[in-house]
Amino acid sequence: MRKQAMIAVVFAGVLLLTACGAKQEATPVGQVTQPEAVYKQSCISCHGADLQGVSGPNLQKIGAKLDAAAIEAIIRNGKGAMPSMSRGLSDEQISAVATWLASKK
Repeated sequence: MRKQAMIAVVFAGVLLLTACGAKQEATPVGQVTQPEAVYKQSCISCHGADLQGVSGPNLQKIGAKLDAAAIEAIIRNGKGAMPSMSRGLSDEQISAVATWLASKK
């Protein structure tokens, strides 16, 4: 009986976590308009939650090195290990992220 109660508690916990996660649906990338949101959906895995860099370079002060046009060209065309993001992001999203990153100095 005790084993069944433990199983029930674990099962209830899993259901609760699943239900909570289901409420947090992500907005499709094509519908995101805020640069921070685009970054979170498309860039964070390589450049980190705080722009600190993971497998991609640190972007915390990228605006001190590159202007928005140069950043936009890298996002659009790719560079080194970074792929072109033009297939997954709209022109507006690329421009918005580039302008936002250029302000990081």
